[in-house]
Amino acid sequence: ANLVFRGPYWNLGHYARSVSGSCSRFYLIYFPGPEFSSDSPCFNCLLPN
Repeated sequence: ANLVFRGPYWNLGHYARSVSGSCSRFYLIYFPGPEFSSDSPCFNCLLPN
C-alpha cells in the first residue's frame, strides 16, 4: 500500500494503536514534512500524540 499521512507527527516514545491492534514503537522523533509515506512500520496507525 502507498498510504500517505499529512504531518506533522510527534514521537513521544509511546505506542500507537490501530483498528486491527497495536503496532511497533514509533521511530521518528519529529516529521515536519507535509507527507509521511508508508515506509514507517507504524504507517497504518500513526496518530498525532
